[in-house]
Amino acid sequence: MLAVGLPLLLLLGKTPAVAQILVTANAGGSVLIPCSLPGYPLSLNRFYWQEGEQHFIHWEGGKVMKIPNNKYENRTQVFNSGFSYENISFRLDNISPEDDQKTFFAASLHQTSNLSSYQSAVNVFVALSVTLTAPYQHLVLTVNHTTNSATCSARGGYPAAQVSWKGLNRSSDEQQDLQDAETFLQQDPTEKTFSFTSSVNVTGLKSVTCIVYNPHSNETITDTDQLMWPGSIFTGLAVEVFPELVKCAVINSDRAVDKMPLVFLILQTEVKHT
Repeated sequence: MLAVGLPLLLLLGKTPAVAQILVTANAGGSVLIPCSLPGYPLSLNRFYWQEGEQHFIHWEGGKVMKIPNNKYENRTQVFNSGFSYENISFRLDNISPEDDQKTFFAASLHQTSNLSSYQSAVNVFVALSVTLTAPYQHLVLTVNHTTNSATCSARGGYPAAQVSWKGLNRSSDEQQDLQDAETFLQQDPTEKTFSFTSSVNVTGLKSVTCIVYNPHSNETITDTDQLMWPGSIFTGLAVEVFPELVKCAVINSDRAVDKMPLVFLILQTEVKHT
């Protein structure tokens, strides 16, 4: 599911921002956009919300005005009961990736007790910026020893992931960035979420790590695979299947060790290091 982050910025005249609110919602769901105006001793005469130059909510004279060609007409809901308390919050329905990076603005106009006098000086402007994010799911890392390559994949994320690789050098035990990766992104035409497949060469490495970064949520997920090359796999199995023989190779005399197969001489060395 996509999550939407909505930083709400309230501006009064030319003063700096006085509030910033973050609310979240799932794609396809609804979110309440909270906005309460400063408590001046004035009555609310009219207000509107807009995206760019297009109004999508216009309230005046106690009612919501009809706006021609309003693309948000079936996606917003205002609450008349709160207007007397300077509350111009509205509900935004059917959140989708198309809302990503949009900015909504609101302005209100109040009047004094003298109905013919308007106080334009107390106009309140609200800027609402929309950012969408969704975590990547089912991260899978596999290693192909025939092609000396590793491949990782994940799906269901938003926006497009930034994929990178690190590897542990087999001879120097140094961690290094792997620069030759090939990454392919695909966007679902309906959900608008992304999936990816990334591959990298792992020749000369002891381990490899796939790193997936989401630039909107600043979240990172990783997966690491220990590269068991031919020889190291056989050694590991021998340690597990013949533990007593390994122990014997460690504690017996040099002559006893000399009589054992080469594989157990290798095992003896590895046991001493661990």
